[in-house]
Amino acid sequence: MTVKAIVHRYWQDEERGFKYNLAPLEDTITIKETADGYAVGYLVQDESADSPDRFSDDSIFLVHYHRDMWVPSERMTDDVLRAWYLGEESEEVSKIERDYWIFPVAAYIHSGVVLSLGNGRGFPDYRWDVSHVGAVFASKGEWQDEKKAEEAAEQLITSWNEYLAGDVYCIVIEIYDKEKKSIDYDIVGGYSGLRYALGELAERMTEPPLIFSVAGYVPGPMSR
Repeated sequence: MTVKAIVHRYWQDEERGFKYNLAPLEDTITIKETADGYAVGYLVQDESADSPDRFSDDSIFLVHYHRDMWVPSERMTDDVLRAWYLGEESEEVSKIERDYWIFPVAAYIHSGVVLSLGNGRGFPDYRWDVSHVGAVFASKGEWQDEKKAEEAAEQLITSWNEYLAGDVYCIVIEIYDKEKKSIDYDIVGGYSGLRYALGELAERMTEPPLIFSVAGYVPGPMSR
């Protein structure tokens, strides 16, 4: 997870009487009363989320060469990927096939981008709006079983689709005194998928370091 620089946009919660540093997403606000005040947790959209490509390594990665979805890789150039798609024999293609499980990726590109493993025939307007210029590469050293490698590739595509759809969130924890005056807040971004982000928020709100202790506020693992 990474700490995000966020521009302040104060938001007044008339119903609960809190003034938040950021505008919470609807139905994500959690309030916990503490010995010295309140801890409030909520989600906001992560507007500067890093793409899954930043965290990929040699074990599994996506390569995609479309002008609207450009994910290049020194490990797999456009020419070699094209040769693999065309079934051409070459030393580069043979080496890649020896080292990696290769799963073709279809991209539905129409007012946005959605990815899918396979041929993408489940997408609408298949003839016009679906491209086949990408693939996921999963190391055979990491996954000796092709089925397990495919499951990992599906998970990577899910992460990419969440990123492309803006389904990535920051968790915000705010600390207030008994008069509901803001004392401090923490924010951490990079939580992909709303269900996962809500689960992580709930877990953060149960951790004692995130609220006031008897001796005063003790900064938790999310603190700046």
